[in-house]
Amino acid sequence: MCSKFIDLPTLLFSWRSTCAVMIALSACFDSLIAFKSAFLTCMGIYTMAVLNMFYKDSRPFWESIKITSYGHCYFDFASPDTNMFILTFFYSYNFIMYRFKYNSDTSCCSRVFSWFLLFILFVAFAATYFCGVALGLNYLY
Repeated sequence: MCSKFIDLPTLLFSWRSTCAVMIALSACFDSLIAFKSAFLTCMGIYTMAVLNMFYKDSRPFWESIKITSYGHCYFDFASPDTNMFILTFFYSYNFIMYRFKYNSDTSCCSRVFSWFLLFILFVAFAATYFCGVALGLNYLY
């Protein structure tokens, strides 16, 4: 049960759930920004796959039998991590693009909400990295 809770950030920021967010952004919000962010993210994921083939950095549970992956046996390479790329690029890019496009509201409430969203992003960064280390998917470099 604990491993399912720890695995939540990995599931939320995987490429499958990000595709669902891309479709929702395109259907409900500004479709041009959604298309640009989806295109750039897909190009970045392709670049990450090529870098994974160059680096060939193994998963921790491949190298040591003492590390348990709790059933999360990803058969791709560990570094660079695609989930961290999606989190750092896609969600940050969308935050910046939507914030600059709809920046007409400069009230205190709008600024507080922006800082709150940035705080949520940094918490998600930390949770995703901790999840990868705790489940034996990524190393501490």
